[in-house]
Amino acid sequence: MEDLICIGTIGLIKAIESYRTRARSWLLLQLAV
Repeated sequence: MEDLICIGTIGLIKAIESYRTRARSWLLLQLAV
């Protein structure tokens, strides 16, 4: 059960990181235009 929570937490962190990276690249594109 703890392993499942650990995997879920890691997945959530990676999802947030990828979302932030995408948001940052989108902002850079908006500024570049």
